[in-house]
Amino acid sequence: MITQDRLKELLHYCPGLGLFWWKTRNSGSRSDLAFNGRDAGRIAGSKTRDGYAALALDGRHYLAHRLAWLYMTGEWPKDQVDHRNGWKLDNVFDNLREANHSQNMSNRPGWGRYPKGVMRDRSGRFRAAVRKDGRREYLGTFDTPEQAHAAYVARARELHGPFVRT
Repeated sequence: MITQDRLKELLHYCPGLGLFWWKTRNSGSRSDLAFNGRDAGRIAGSKTRDGYAALALDGRHYLAHRLAWLYMTGEWPKDQVDHRNGWKLDNVFDNLREANHSQNMSNRPGWGRYPKGVMRDRSGRFRAAVRKDGRREYLGTFDTPEQAHAAYVARARELHGPFVRT
């Protein structure tokens, strides 16, 4: 694993933009001279298949949001790093926060035909459910998706606090 010192030796990170730039390398070797002519001062990283920014450093691949955390705090995150706004490429430091898996998942947007936390059952009514730590809690059956979503929002705010995305 890369250290904060090594990371700062290779890259500059702008916390307000959430971007990394390659620094000039000064060993005088041919490979460093070629690197300086080609890459020094350029934005570092690329987009992964799942939409995150990533960088290869010293032969190892890292996600940019985890590197930003290391760069700014001096420590690797204990578990995961969550993007507050849900945008995988937005690595502005104020948009990042440490999270466990359950908190990170609660900050995901809903998907499907109905609002987040709502599904239609076989009777045509709407069920609300919320997840925490891998366990699903059913909140009841409702006549409209709006009623079911309101129940989901209330319980999700209790369970997930600032990590909830409704």
